[in-house]
Amino acid sequence: RVGTRCEERMSDEEDPRIKQLADFIKEGKPPAETATFLHEKLGAKDAQVLGALCFNEPFAKAHFLLSATLGGGGKLTEELIAAKGVYKACFPTPEGQTMLLLALELYIMTQKRNGLKKMDDILRCLWENDIVHEDQMDTWHKTENMLHQFYPEFVLEDAIKARETGYKFIDWVQREDDDDAEEEED
Repeated sequence: RVGTRCEERMSDEEDPRIKQLADFIKEGKPPAETATFLHEKLGAKDAQVLGALCFNEPFAKAHFLLSATLGGGGKLTEELIAAKGVYKACFPTPEGQTMLLLALELYIMTQKRNGLKKMDDILRCLWENDIVHEDQMDTWHKTENMLHQFYPEFVLEDAIKARETGYKFIDWVQREDDDDAEEEED
């Protein structure tokens, strides 16, 4: 069965490919090699995301990568910066960056809820480190229910809160773009 979403939660177990990816990364492999391992060797067919069967392979791969690189106990922004090379290598396209941002939203909602209050700092970190470009952030910001198609236990209020707290950064980027456009016209 081919689809775009994750089914209802079956268990609390995570996909064993997350541990395989985490072990591969811990071996100190270069980012490009990690990207090849994730996309070509591991794959994400019939992936398990937070105990639910997920049919969207790009989203599942983003979830695998974040699960393998985050959760070490430090600040989320510091962990993102530490793994930025691998994120860039694994998800260089706009579509991949959107999946990474959605998987990060899911991670925050389920694993690191205090991140909901710090979305402006998290978005700034992703943007300053060229992990996710502003166009993908803008699309994410405008679509509160985007995660719903991938995660059946989605809570709209959480998504709205994440976007409200991320608005400070989104607004700043948009104003900077407007200022740059005005300078070019002069």
